[in-house]
Amino acid sequence: MKLKTVAVFIGLKVVEVIGTALILGGFAILGMWLGPIVAMVLMVILVILGLILCWVLVASNWDLAKKITGEK
Repeated sequence: MKLKTVAVFIGLKVVEVIGTALILGGFAILGMWLGPIVAMVLMVILVILGLILCWVLVASNWDLAKKITGEK
């Protein structure tokens, strides 16, 4: 585990978190517009999808970080 790979991995995570925050913000605004019950349902679905995505993206980002830095 090299420092460069860890740095690239953290960079990928930051980009991912910002993207997720923007998507969640959009859904929150949409939910306020549609009503509180719809907003609650949307948030539950998003949390479940978010947890699944986190597991998938952590694995793929680590491989991607290794490829970028050329670490075996």
